[in-house]
Amino acid sequence: MPTRRSAFRDAPKPFRHLGTYVVEERRSTDSVGHAALGLSLATPLQAARAHPRLVRATPSADSRVAAPRTLSLTFNESLDLALTRVTLLRGDRPIPLDSLRLATGDANTVVAGVSTTLAPGRYTVRWQVTGADGHPVRGTFEFEVQASGAPEAHAAHAPHPSPH
Repeated sequence: MPTRRSAFRDAPKPFRHLGTYVVEERRSTDSVGHAALGLSLATPLQAARAHPRLVRATPSADSRVAAPRTLSLTFNESLDLALTRVTLLRGDRPIPLDSLRLATGDANTVVAGVSTTLAPGRYTVRWQVTGADGHPVRGTFEFEVQASGAPEAHAAHAPHPSPH
């Protein structure tokens, strides 16, 4: 029975060098593995910094509008409807809204029907959504309902979220 050393020595050349290639390949694989691990750890950190952001609302922040029949809020990422809240207030009194729903074909936009005709005055929309990172983000904005027949004026920018 040949010894381990003689079996290696008597093996054809490609097999004798196989150990070297495996070690080199393994080193290369380890480097790639470390790089992949580093990227996989960095990605959740980037996601953790990216919270949902309100990019558009109808009525828009600080706008003066005729009484809206719906509220529509569009964010920069998809929403989980179960973790989304929208409240309409006049002063400190809540105004009834229909059930929230995602806009047809748009998981970034939530829509709520306004259950009553809004009287002229200032209204506050209070919202809360939870992003992919699992952190809730809240914000508010106001708009004004004008008496019928008054011209509409819209704000150009979405409101900023309030700190959580």
